[in-house]
Amino acid sequence: SAPTVKAIKASMQGKLAYWGPILKDNAPASLVVPEVLKGDHLTLEGQPLQIKGLNGPAPERSYVWIPSLKAVVGGVVVSSGIHVWVADTQSTKSRHDWLATLKGIEALKPATVIPGHYLGEVPSGTQAVTFTADYL
Repeated sequence: SAPTVKAIKASMQGKLAYWGPILKDNAPASLVVPEVLKGDHLTLEGQPLQIKGLNGPAPERSYVWIPSLKAVVGGVVVSSGIHVWVADTQSTKSRHDWLATLKGIEALKPATVIPGHYLGEVPSGTQAVTFTADYL
């Protein structure tokens, strides 16, 4: 989304400056900024992939809904079994917006939610959504 690209551009040099010396040889040699998607869906092998959350309270925290699989690919919005990265969402409003996005995921009643960040096995059903909401 446009807000995601804007957030990446605003923070990438600072993050590289901080993490580069820590990661050393494992740090990226160059940074890639994604292009803004035109629209709110993609098609893969004839199946629609809907980008959800673009018009929600935190459009920079969108996720992918795959209706044919009743699956959510949660990206940065959903975590499981690890400390959730909250450094970019320190205000009360940003946390409330994140929780609203998680409620939007739950409202879809997905059979599967794939967290963007997790430790161990991918949890079943919406357990990763619950984990993230409880953490926040």
